[in-house]
Amino acid sequence: MKQFKLILSILTLALCVNVYAYKKQSLDITVNGQSRNMIVFTPDVLPEGVPLMIITHGMNQDPEYQFGSDKMYELIDAEKFVIAYPRSNGSTWDTGGDSDKNFILKIIDDMQSRYGIDTNRVYWSGFSMGSMLIYHCMPTMLDKIAAFAPTSGIQFSEQPWNNCKKPVNLIQCHAYGDDVFPLDQYDVRSYVMHFKDVDKTTSYKKTSGYRTYSGAWYDGDKEVWSGGTNGSEVELFLFNNGGHWPMDGNKTEIWNFCKRFSLDPNVPNATIVSPKADDHYTRVDTVDVAIEATDKDGYVTSIVLYVDGSVRTRETFTEVAADGKYLLNYRWARPSKGNHTLRVVVTDNDQKTREVSRTVTIDEADPLALVAVDPEDDSFDLTTDVRTFHLTFSYPVNCDKLRATMRVADGTRYFAVQETGFNREVTMVLPDTVVINEGRRTINITGIVDNRDITMSMQTLHYVYGYTDPYDSSSGSSSSRKTKKALMDALAEATQLYGVTAQDKYSYTNDVREPLHDVIEQYTDFQSTSPTEWKAATAVVQLATDTLQARKDQLDLYYQTRQTASYLIDTFADNPDYNQMREYRSLCTAYNSILCNLAERHMSNPSKIADAISRLQEYIDKFLAKIPTAIRDVTDRPVSRQTSVMYNMQGTRVGAGYHGIVIMNGKKYLR
Repeated sequence: MKQFKLILSILTLALCVNVYAYKKQSLDITVNGQSRNMIVFTPDVLPEGVPLMIITHGMNQDPEYQFGSDKMYELIDAEKFVIAYPRSNGSTWDTGGDSDKNFILKIIDDMQSRYGIDTNRVYWSGFSMGSMLIYHCMPTMLDKIAAFAPTSGIQFSEQPWNNCKKPVNLIQCHAYGDDVFPLDQYDVRSYVMHFKDVDKTTSYKKTSGYRTYSGAWYDGDKEVWSGGTNGSEVELFLFNNGGHWPMDGNKTEIWNFCKRFSLDPNVPNATIVSPKADDHYTRVDTVDVAIEATDKDGYVTSIVLYVDGSVRTRETFTEVAADGKYLLNYRWARPSKGNHTLRVVVTDNDQKTREVSRTVTIDEADPLALVAVDPEDDSFDLTTDVRTFHLTFSYPVNCDKLRATMRVADGTRYFAVQETGFNREVTMVLPDTVVINEGRRTINITGIVDNRDITMSMQTLHYVYGYTDPYDSSSGSSSSRKTKKALMDALAEATQLYGVTAQDKYSYTNDVREPLHDVIEQYTDFQSTSPTEWKAATAVVQLATDTLQARKDQLDLYYQTRQTASYLIDTFADNPDYNQMREYRSLCTAYNSILCNLAERHMSNPSKIADAISRLQEYIDKFLAKIPTAIRDVTDRPVSRQTSVMYNMQGTRVGAGYHGIVIMNGKKYLR
């Protein structure tokens, strides 16, 4: 029975917890040549034609603070809309110019492209300076924004209602206790009331003790002006128990107000299906432009596509489409490099129009490249029988135009190109009648044009016919001799190190010493005509050598540190002025401890060795600091930063901020 009650309690708790389904992502878009960022929330299931809510944060704030406070995202799964939180360029918004206005306009276009939002139902909310931006932009964006929802801020230096040529749907939420935009000081109520006169509202209603939702922990006074000529509405919600911060309790009031409004619902809608806002194109591509238009109360009569202000194509219609969709498709071949504006104008049978636009960036095309040659460029030790060369390009090239020549003893000779048409892989053969003498030979390849009509400059390949002796300056070429000699030198260094580490004290390096021996044997008689293979072999030998050298150096330091400790212990063993010091006894203990006197099983463990060196050196330094005469000279080079444990002349450990003479790693330094 108790188990049943526990399960029932868990289920009840689960039912009481709100679960919000949404996707959040950070998106960058380019506005006026500058990258701008926004945080976007979308429902898990996103239908076509959903509304868009834009929310601008306050000064010295960011989208993360704003959405963490207003929690508007909690509504989107049930209500099905998209939220975009733009990020300011710096700590403030441009409340006097057009840079951030252009950012908001670009966001609308981008959200329409990515998610197919309904551009008739775009809403804009904001907090503090984000609200100032709303009022600044409002008069010139009434054909883009269906409803505005500023909170806790006004653009006190402007009177935007005087420039509004269309009715304004506006809700302002403001706390009675706002100490940044105090109600009386900025006369917020009168400021908002000016907008009711734009549409000549005739109805007024005030509700005291109003709560934005049932059970809300605060209330306020809600005033609504409505009944205007065009049906617009202005609302002011002044609430108690709040200050100058976003109130998540207002999100429901803001959304319920905004969602009732739309720009002219009978204006045709237009969607640029492709190219997408984040599509990538180059100047040799063909851009497939696809436009889709709809009209709720009739039919679309024309779709016109403009590219950089000039009409590129148009489609006309004379009757209602069976599925209600009207299409325009255009293949834009080889656009020029740079930014281009696609503008679409859709007209319906009532002569109402809708415009949408998108900026498309065309980059330079990827260059044509010679990605592989067999034999590879700069090959050496070739025989005169090597007459066939295989080339691989990054794009198919026109083999009929390609020409290749080699300079030989009796003049220049042409290769026969075996492929025809366009191919990425090309085979060139020098005729058997051509005599190739030993020495450095050059192939020049011209007429390289790919299937995108991109040309490539002349390619020059170098080959050495005949054996190259790395120690004979008259043999081969300087580059081939250098390539071979690098491996010879690396092998000599490896062999010497292998011999040195044969001593018993280096027996703990066998795990890296024997692999070096295997590498030496593998490459001692190395033969290849490929420079790449010679360089790779050199790298293998050097890596194995460096690995053993590092282990040897570490062991040498370990033995040296123990020798220093042993010398100090023996030297002061019979000196009562020092052998009774705590630092001396600590050094003796450390010298014989398992942490500093490593067992054989740890002598091949680099981390154990490094730790032993560090620990023992600390005890050495602490003791040396007690013996002023033990280190006579102060190192001339000042120490600007702490690189190891340091002690003062009294044997006390000091930190990076200490100034004076310090003992560090057995030496005196001046800080």
